[in-house]
Formats: sequence, C-alpha cells, structure tokens
Amino acid sequence: MMSGILFGKGTGNPMPLTLPDWHKRYHQQAKWTRSIRLHILHQLKIESDSKGLEVGCGTGAILSDLHNEGYLNLMGVDIQLSTLEYAVHGRIPSHLICADGLNLPFSSGFFDFAYCHYLLMWLKDPHRALQEMKRVVKPGGVILLFAEPDYGGYIAHPVELERIVNLQVQSLRTQGVDVKIGRKLQQLLIEIGLEEVQSGIIGAEWSSASSNLQSELEMIQNDLEFITTRKDASLAYLQSRQWQGMIYFIPTFYAFGRVT
Repeated sequence: MMSGILFGKGTGNPMPLTLPDWHKRYHQQAKWTRSIRLHILHQLKIESDSKGLEVGCGTGAILSDLHNEGYLNLMGVDIQLSTLEYAVHGRIPSHLICADGLNLPFSSGFFDFAYCHYLLMWLKDPHRALQEMKRVVKPGGVILLFAEPDYGGYIAHPVELERIVNLQVQSLRTQGVDVKIGRKLQQLLIEIGLEEVQSGIIGAEWSSASSNLQSELEMIQNDLEFITTRKDASLAYLQSRQWQGMIYFIPTFYAFGRVT
C-alpha cells in the first residue's frame, strides 16, 4: 500500500501525520476495500498457497488481512525502510524487502500474482511500475490493482465540504498525485499487454454519523498543510456538525488482468 510518504511524491516534504497515524489510515483503507478484494481473489480462484507480491506494502495492513484469510505465501516490497521497520515491529507475518517498485529485485515469473493498493496515484511512472509487476508474475498469473481513487469525479455536500475538497485536490496535485488515476487503470493494464482485463468502482454508503467521514476529515486537514498554513473556517464548521447529513464520495476504481 502506498502513501504520500513513500516514493513517487513530487515535493519531498515530510508529511504532518506520524507513521502511527499513517498505519491507522492504512488499516482504515484496508477495511473499506476488503469486500471487493476478497471477491476478486475468489473470482480469479487464486489459491491460498499461491506466491504473491504486494508492491508498496507500507506498514503491512493488506498483508495482514490476506494472511488472516489464509494467504500465507506473501511478500511485501516498499522503498521506505521506516515503514517496513514499523511492520516488522507489528509482527507482520510476511517476508518484507526494502526495494524500489520500479526495479523489483526478483527474477522474471517468480510470483503467481502481484498487487497494489492506493499506490499508482503517487507514482511518476505507473506504467513502468506495472511493467515490473508483469515481469515478475509468471504467465497465467494475475496483476490486481485493488484500489485507486479518482478525484475528478468526487461528490461532496454541503457546499462548505465541497470547497474544502477542492482545496484538498489542489494540495494532492502539489504533492505530485495523479488525481484522475482511477479511470486510467483499465487502459494501463491493456497497454502493458494483459488479457482478460476487468475494472470497476467500489461502492459506498453513508450513515447519519460516520467514523469513516471523520477519518477523511483528518486526511483533508493533513493535505491542506501542503498549500496553506491558515486555519480554514470551513474545517471548524464541518467538525462542529460532526458530519451530520454530509456526503463525501471519491470514486475508487479497481482493475485486474492476466499475464500471458
């Protein structure tokens, strides 16, 4: 799983959130995407003993979840040593390697499948990263892009929230994020020569008071640090309403395809 503190960012500035904060965020994202992730794995009949690789594994949230589902032969790669050390401290039950996703240290055809989760949005060259994932997966294996957002189609209500999200998107661009990466996933997999390519959008639902929305507010506050240091009045307004009656939807795409 990739975040703004790993490779591919445009600014190089340290993130205001701490590593434990990011770890909490990764686990929240893993919960959001869990159902579609397991559905895809079962649909593709990926066996529990298959050899898998996560590129941009971060602190290991997805690795841990898949291990709990019985996938015991997984390996994680991340370029940020500190996140891997955090994962080891948390006793992530997978082999971890500090390496660049654009130059994976494995022989061709080494894995049965490879995947990423909120990774490509941060990369300057997602096409090259996917080519590397394809290289290390054997013919007949699969590449899975479990989640990539598309801020170009977001829905935010009321207007105070929409205004803040506009600022967040501006900040993400400043950080080097491709804010429309989600809609590009299917084409990217086709371009690298995968077959049986499929893609879709993860669903969403809201309650009158959602802890998910509170988590999003924390991320919005974090992102605004990159473009402004002033206290925005709309943030205080949103906090005071505790997200009652608010809608915040970022279309999040998934895609997968088979290596030939």
